[in-house]
Amino acid sequence: MLFSSAVQPRGGCPWCGILWQAFIKELRSDKPNDDHWVLWRAKQPRLTPFFEPVFFAMPFDSTVQIYTTASSIEYRIRGNPEALQWWEFCGSAHGHCPPQLSIESVLPDRVIDVSHEIGPEYVRLVESNGEKHAYVCLSYCWGKINTEYVTTKENRPFRNNKIILADLPKTIRDAVNFTRRLKQKFLWVDAICIVQNDEEDWRVQGQQMASIYRNSSLTIAAAGAASANEGLFFETASKLRNESPLDLQEFGISFPVYTRVKSTYEAGHLFSERNPNLLTRGWVFQERLISPRVLYFGKNEIAWECRAAHACECEPRLVNYPPTTNLDSDTLKKNPKAVFSQFTVNTSGTSDLFPSSLWHKIVDVYTSLNLTFNKDTFPALSGLATEVQRSRPEDEYIAGLWKSTFMADLLWRRHRKPSDTGPRKSETEYIAPSWPWASAGKAIEHDELDIGAPEFATLLIADCQTHPDNPKGQVTSGWVTIQSKIVEVTCRAASAGYKLYSADHVLMFSDADYSLFDNIPGRYCIKDGSKLCCCLIAHGPIYLRPRVIKNMGLVLYAIDDAFETFVRVGIFEETFIKGQEWSLFGDVTEQTVITIF
Repeated sequence: MLFSSAVQPRGGCPWCGILWQAFIKELRSDKPNDDHWVLWRAKQPRLTPFFEPVFFAMPFDSTVQIYTTASSIEYRIRGNPEALQWWEFCGSAHGHCPPQLSIESVLPDRVIDVSHEIGPEYVRLVESNGEKHAYVCLSYCWGKINTEYVTTKENRPFRNNKIILADLPKTIRDAVNFTRRLKQKFLWVDAICIVQNDEEDWRVQGQQMASIYRNSSLTIAAAGAASANEGLFFETASKLRNESPLDLQEFGISFPVYTRVKSTYEAGHLFSERNPNLLTRGWVFQERLISPRVLYFGKNEIAWECRAAHACECEPRLVNYPPTTNLDSDTLKKNPKAVFSQFTVNTSGTSDLFPSSLWHKIVDVYTSLNLTFNKDTFPALSGLATEVQRSRPEDEYIAGLWKSTFMADLLWRRHRKPSDTGPRKSETEYIAPSWPWASAGKAIEHDELDIGAPEFATLLIADCQTHPDNPKGQVTSGWVTIQSKIVEVTCRAASAGYKLYSADHVLMFSDADYSLFDNIPGRYCIKDGSKLCCCLIAHGPIYLRPRVIKNMGLVLYAIDDAFETFVRVGIFEETFIKGQEWSLFGDVTEQTVITIF
């Protein structure tokens, strides 16, 4: 409806008066005109405490949420009432989520006993010896702090007796106290439960990371703390609700009515500049997705995610995830648990088929996140890879790629809009061979195949060396042998990136297409005039456009004179009309066996 015709501020409709005052307060304007519209649904969703009109007003449109004190929106800084309600409701009503006190969960090798058996001012580190018991995990940023509190080879024997709680950082102390409030006995914290100066223990525990988080009753996420010294609880007033009610006395409305501009749900509005960088950490990504339940403590509010639903203090009712069909990176980044849970656990608790396109999007998001150490590129994803393999038990994981979809997994490029996040290349540290995405050392994106019934190159051998304790962890070497069509091309500098020339064919080779043009000392030097090869990986008609044929493949640099051994330097694609072939591979009839390191 039009504002000017519907809203009569004095002596008119109380409903319209509420809309009028909401417009003035939230859009900071007292002069709505005929260019301003307001819409609302006649039938509101049953599980929302809000009435949500949409105001169409320049320079932007806004959904304003209108609610009363009866909607239970009171902001509680420590969040305990909501958290306990979510905890209890999830355990009793969600078939997707395991029981909180499951006796089937095998404890991690070490856990912190937070019970009061040795006094409330103490905790102790215990060896589980395969015992089954419920436990809670902590996810947090270490930050730049004194690490004297961590477990080492030297202090480990003493910690089995007792640890003085006051000697631990505030975030861990708060997690201990909240675990006690949940009436849970055991808490797992990496700094305490992993021997930090023991590389062998790190490898063993790293391999178990997926099961540690998957078998937990709850993961407490310190989303508002930049370091372990800041704790879980903050006294900052909420920015997500308006504390003062609307002025509605002239309309005869005696009860308080509140408004706020609706926020888009992103892990309880935690993925924003208002909070430190926990949700931008690479290690935290897998912790978040694998855990059956996550309780986030942010600066602004607390929020809940489980395998079935989400909630936050400003929208405290647990709302089930809607079915997800859109697997783009933005959807996954905003609410990855909703997407991941849909494709890994169904209502009976068993695994469904995990689509390769979702793995591509997981990798795309993961490579945009921060890692302190380059060597953690594969270990920080190993838990997720282990979890995904539960849905693909016959498949083989090879340096971030899957054998069943290996050729499609090769088709990645550097992100077209690179950021300052993600791991970075090191001049001396070996991270991966040239063909997996980890070799880019920065944010990447996969080219999803829009080819119907594609013909792929043939994978003959894939060999990847990792530590035997964690086959999905750090890579020490690797190579693949494939059979496909190849064409030699010449690389020439262009105004935007490079171009690849072969006879009368020219292919664009943009900044995003190439991955090893950094000329880092010790790497193969690619420059203007370099001889390269294009290797055809996928070929076929484009979906819904069967007359248009697409070729996609890798750009390779030969490291031997026989042109049989290569490193990957990028990706290419070309399209042409069927029956009017003008393809780089048009005259190539034979396939060549090549090896890529």
